Amino acid sequence: MVDQMMERKGVSAGNVTHEFLERKLEEAFTKAFNLHQQQRAPPAPAPAPAAIDVEAIHERELRRYKFQAILWGDGKYHRLPEGYILTCLANRDSATVARTPLQAYTRWHSSDGVQELPPLKVCDATDFSIKNQKRRFHEWSTVCRHIDRIYLRKFIFPPLRVPAKPSGEQIIAQFEKAMEIHYHIVAVFHPSANIRRKRRNGDVSKKLSTIYTEIRLTNKKIAHAKTIFRRTRGIMRLQKSVRAKLQNHV
Repeated sequence: MVDQMMERKGVSAGNVTHEFLERKLEEAFTKAFNLHQQQRAPPAPAPAPAAIDVEAIHERELRRYKFQAILWGDGKYHRLPEGYILTCLANRDSATVARTPLQAYTRWHSSDGVQELPPLKVCDATDFSIKNQKRRFHEWSTVCRHIDRIYLRKFIFPPLRVPAKPSGEQIIAQFEKAMEIHYHIVAVFHPSANIRRKRRNGDVSKKLSTIYTEIRLTNKKIAHAKTIFRRTRGIMRLQKSVRAKLQNHV
């Protein structure tokens, strides 16, 4: 900077005095000091955040869930109240766990008439704050989805489409059809001979957890049977093609 000023003022011509040089040096140091102070200055304070519109957030969450949005202590909205327990529909005022499969399937498709809570089919595990209730909800969802998506759509002809809001009679009819299919499958594919014999003799499970275990075990057995069937079919096709080639050569 100083060299540029001295060059502009004619240093090469020899007309720079001692006073002129001191003044220009002082101006250069002043500019450098001011620039350094500007770089060290703290950043400007951020603007104050806008006020949070709680009602607007609640309306947005309500539209998202299509049911009432409940604010938990973690500051997030959920479909079910904090600490919710899966209760028996026959005695809604108590905390009796609904172990009857039909009651669980009914609660899966219908709302709670007391607290106006949504059907469990629109909920997920994040809507439960208690750990054992998360595990129980996993059992409920596995059994109910298996009934709707596998038994009623793939094992019935014509396939039965589950309505979005089934009535009480429709829920009972769907459940009875699905359980009839379930017990036939368990009687054939369940790895336990004792369970197969019970189901063939018409023994009906009273607990949802039992049906969940049977579905989990029979699915593994059915997957293994499908693998063996595909391999056997491939071997039979290969044998057929070999016989055809040998007959052609003969």
